[in-house]
Amino acid sequence: MLPLEGIQVLELTEAFSQKTREEWQQLFRQARLRCDPCLTYAELFAHPQVEANEIVTTIEHPVQGEIRMPDVPVRLSKTPGYPQCPPPILGQHSKEILIKLGYTQQQIDELITKGILKATSLDHSNNSS
Repeated sequence: MLPLEGIQVLELTEAFSQKTREEWQQLFRQARLRCDPCLTYAELFAHPQVEANEIVTTIEHPVQGEIRMPDVPVRLSKTPGYPQCPPPILGQHSKEILIKLGYTQQQIDELITKGILKATSLDHSNNSS
């Protein structure tokens, strides 16, 4: 049996699937409730407010080359923020995280061998373990 939260999520999912995102936005606005959608990356990069505020930056990714990504949306004059590094590649930090959680190297290697875990290194000399 699902906990109450799970039942509520199912009920809300069913209810929200009955209308489009735009229809829900209109209904919420008519009720004077704040309702903003979660945008896809394509929608985010094309959004007029994002363009007006120049909150998209370009960064060099070690695998994909030059990529566009959201910049820090708040500009502070004394402590301006900026992306520190590109997003990680799939599995880039898997070993490090599992070691910090107490897994042994043998356990990690077993997870990789079984295909349960993907661990990737950027040095390309040890790409699958």
